[in-house]
Amino acid sequence: MRLWAPWVHTEATSEGLRLTHREDPEPWSIDPVDLKHVPDLFQPLAITLAARGEKAVLTGLDNLVVKETDRLHAIAEVLNTIGCIGGYRGGTFIQGGSITAKGPLTIERHRCGFVAQLHRAADPHPNRIE
Repeated sequence: MRLWAPWVHTEATSEGLRLTHREDPEPWSIDPVDLKHVPDLFQPLAITLAARGEKAVLTGLDNLVVKETDRLHAIAEVLNTIGCIGGYRGGTFIQGGSITAKGPLTIERHRCGFVAQLHRAADPHPNRIE
């Protein structure tokens, strides 16, 4: 599964893999994407999709509600705070919309704030996320 393939070009070199930004991004799949075997990639993927303004249906996330924090609820809360739409039922997460929030943002859940901050780094007009 190559989750970031629509936006990242991967090239094998003698030194390993070289990852570069795709000049012409490919569209995100309109089909549900099963993350059952890679649930830890859910949070950064959800924030990436939000930053790209993509709609997505992500499945196989049943175990994320029983972690130290209900991660599906936490990401839905973050997405709704930054102007997107996020929600879930069972182990299926549905999201859409683009980040529209301007100005400083405070996100109290450290993991959610961390993944959101990754996408602010490249923004020429970043919002502060604490």
